[in-house]
Amino acid sequence: MAVTYPQLSHGALQQILADQKVNRPILQIIVYKQMSQSDQLKYRFQMSDGVETCSNFVIILPELIQRISKGEFEKFTVVELKAYTCTVNPGIGREIIVVSDMSVVMSGAKIGKRLDKQESNGGFLSNAGNTSLNGKPRAEPSKTASPMAAAKSGVSGPQSVCPISAITPYFNAWKIRARVTSKANKRNWSNARGEGCVFSFDCMDESTEIRVNAFTKECDKYYDLIEVNKVYYITKGTVKTANKKFSNLANDYEITLNSDSVVELCADIEVSEMPKIRYRFVQIKDLESVALQSVVDVLAVVKNVDECMSITSKKTQKELKKRDIALVDKTSYEVRFTLWNEVAEQFDGQTNQIIAIKNAVVGEFNGRTLSGVSSTTYQLDPDIPETNILKEWFEREGQTLSTNTLSKSYEGVRDNEWKFLSQINEQTVNGDNRSYFNIRARVVQTGRNPIYKACGQNGCLKKVTDNNNGFYHCAKCQTDSTQFEPRLILSMALSDCTSEVWITLFQEQAEKILGISAKELHELQESNPPEFVKALTASEFKEYSFRIGSKVEQYMDESRIKSVAFNYTPIDAIKHAKQLIKNIAEWTD
Repeated sequence: MAVTYPQLSHGALQQILADQKVNRPILQIIVYKQMSQSDQLKYRFQMSDGVETCSNFVIILPELIQRISKGEFEKFTVVELKAYTCTVNPGIGREIIVVSDMSVVMSGAKIGKRLDKQESNGGFLSNAGNTSLNGKPRAEPSKTASPMAAAKSGVSGPQSVCPISAITPYFNAWKIRARVTSKANKRNWSNARGEGCVFSFDCMDESTEIRVNAFTKECDKYYDLIEVNKVYYITKGTVKTANKKFSNLANDYEITLNSDSVVELCADIEVSEMPKIRYRFVQIKDLESVALQSVVDVLAVVKNVDECMSITSKKTQKELKKRDIALVDKTSYEVRFTLWNEVAEQFDGQTNQIIAIKNAVVGEFNGRTLSGVSSTTYQLDPDIPETNILKEWFEREGQTLSTNTLSKSYEGVRDNEWKFLSQINEQTVNGDNRSYFNIRARVVQTGRNPIYKACGQNGCLKKVTDNNNGFYHCAKCQTDSTQFEPRLILSMALSDCTSEVWITLFQEQAEKILGISAKELHELQESNPPEFVKALTASEFKEYSFRIGSKVEQYMDESRIKSVAFNYTPIDAIKHAKQLIKNIAEWTD
């Protein structure tokens, strides 16, 4: 019985290389080999349409490469190109066809030979010739200059979209269509060459992902335009080797936008076909074996959400916001995930919700932890199949199971555990990390000068210097302004029945315990000193419950305890006097 061979798309190669769209061409694989001149694994194919051959087919996508390794695309296999991009590569001076999706029509084992024009039984496409292409341009000119020819000659014209994985520093005529997966906040920079602002965003297409940086003018131009989960066309950026110190993406390159760059929102119907955010989930149990500072994706149930609190950075002395979230997954392991600053303040997740986190950094602080950075994003109850699976597990058994905790409690003790002030010493305080305690004590004295003048521009909390001419200078921002932001750093002496300790309260907690805002307190200091002192001493000789973080620090070769209050609850001393006595007796026992 005679074998019926598939019909090849005669003349397809000529039209493809002339940048004329050929829908799902049928081609035969003649030979292929691995390209070894790059760190990135690639394969180069020679294919035939029954009339001509072309050796410039390139496959980069890991999914297709995996199928090649399994022998799916063997010699003489007839394939259907479902998705491809034809573009100019200046590094080799000719067109390349990057294949992003193809399927087998008939295996090479069944065909066993190269098909000629008669055996492939295919109808000719228009404008087909009979000369082997092999990557060389056609001699006969077309009536209308193609985008490929325009790219070579420098003439502007429409530009085909190429996959992100195909762009390199040696390939300038590219245009990508990508979905933004994360966006960093705008920040200011200053060095010997000047100052400016910068932000970055990560985007992805079917092939891979890449980071895009925008400095100063481009930062101001595109910051408001870029939104997470939207799709954009990007052209004419500068491609350079990625700085792995700041980027954890699986790409050797990154893009910097310049004055010639164009970023446009994609409103095509093709947007719905662009891939959603891709996750590579790591189970919480496996985080113990993940290298520190690695970037991971995690899908988990929100077990607990702590209040947003203020802490002071040891390196910069800058006040930071942080929020800790307890996560658990099907492995019945629990880990602490920390969000910072604006993200911590804006987090609105609830317990028992499913959360998908992308690009969380693995750390170690009292056990394994996860931390959010500028490239970290999260979705609550994401629309992915894994969400329903995890939700069903949690409702069925997960919420009643006891969990194994990778992260020790950030408080060091549980909320129902208390300490006397005398018990906060070098033996109970970890010298390397801050230790947390619950105490109940009376305020016996408050500092008399808690207000400092901060810059306040773009969130800067650096103390400003009075120029004595109506202007205040910020050394960090290098600006002079007539405005400043009053901030609080309140020292406070606490006493219980065993000892006395000084603690420091920052902005929010200081405002809570004084019952007045920093701005109002500063106005009283300027206009009504007696009322200022009254407001400042209003908390003295009252009792409160505090949650404090204590740390051993060196002062003049003498170890002392420095404590910072993060939380407190007022107590009516008369109403709870008997209860206090009872509690003290229990603590003593």
